[in-house]
Amino acid sequence: GFIDQKAAFFQLTVEEKSGLAGCPLKEINTVLGSNLLVACVNRKNRLYVPNGSFVLESGDEIGIIV
Repeated sequence: GFIDQKAAFFQLTVEEKSGLAGCPLKEINTVLGSNLLVACVNRKNRLYVPNGSFVLESGDEIGIIV
């Protein structure tokens, strides 16, 4: 069950040449080769709770749960 598993929260900034800029969230696990959830995005001081069609932009600060 979930209680036996561990989770971690990280915050990072999307860099222009990272491969994440322009990436829809529904494709992020394929792009990174990892299983994660983008829980929130801070874009130009506005906070978003994104869905799978949300497209990341350079400079976005993302909160991820792994």
